[in-house]
Parts: sequence; C-alpha cells; structure tokens
Amino acid sequence: MGDSWFTGNSIQDAVLWNETTPTIIPVFGGAGGSIAYGINDSNEVVGNSWLTGNTAQHGFLYASGTVYDLNSVVAPGSGVTNIRVAASGDVINNLGQISAYGTYNGQTVAVLLTPTPEPASAVFMAFGASMLLMRRGKHRQRVR
Repeated sequence: MGDSWFTGNSIQDAVLWNETTPTIIPVFGGAGGSIAYGINDSNEVVGNSWLTGNTAQHGFLYASGTVYDLNSVVAPGSGVTNIRVAASGDVINNLGQISAYGTYNGQTVAVLLTPTPEPASAVFMAFGASMLLMRRGKHRQRVR
C-alpha cells in the first residue's frame, strides 16, 4: 500500500500491492491525486484523496474492491465534517477502526471511526471527537 506515479499519469495514485502487482485504488478524481496511509490484515486500505476540483481532501476506505468516502459513511448527526486520515501511526486496526481527524464546531479534532453493523452499507460512528471535546472542557475547568 502506498502511492505511485505510473507512466503516462500526471498524478499520484493510492495503490494496493499484491507482491509485485499493483492495484490502483479508484478514488475521488481530484488532480492532486491520492495516497494510502494504512492497511490492516484484511487488506482494508485507508488514505486521503483530493476531490474533483481540488477544493478539499477526504479520507477514504478501500475494502473488498469498493472505495468509501469517510465523510459519507459517518453516522448522521455526529457533527464531524471534513474527515481525513491521519498521515502517520497505525491508522487502521484489525477491528476496522480508523484514526482520523476532522472538523467539529469549527475546530480540528481527533476522531476514532468505529464500524458498526448495518445491513448493506458501511457506517462509522465518530466517537472520539465528542469525547475529546468533553475532556478538553474538564481540563479547562481544573486550570481556572
């Protein structure tokens, strides 16, 4: 997993390697390309891709030949937007949990995306953002 500049291609592509054979991960069409940052034992790959028009990057999950925009599979009402995958560390574990960051109430926050069983779709619950903000508020109270 990673990224590559293939001959004749003007952008970098997120890639899943099977020994010596690359599979280009089809992502969101931006001219800035995409890069994969993590993989787990199930060959689920996560990374970031520029959107068409290069206005923003979104995090993606590539699983079983399908690409999911992490912004479209987060539980409605979580309040977390502009989700991108963290660029370092263990960003996806064998439970499918993804370490990411996003925007919540105008602030950049760390989030832990945890898959929840849902028929015929991948849905993630953004849990970490609200917990992080609650801890931050408690810390401020003690300092005063």
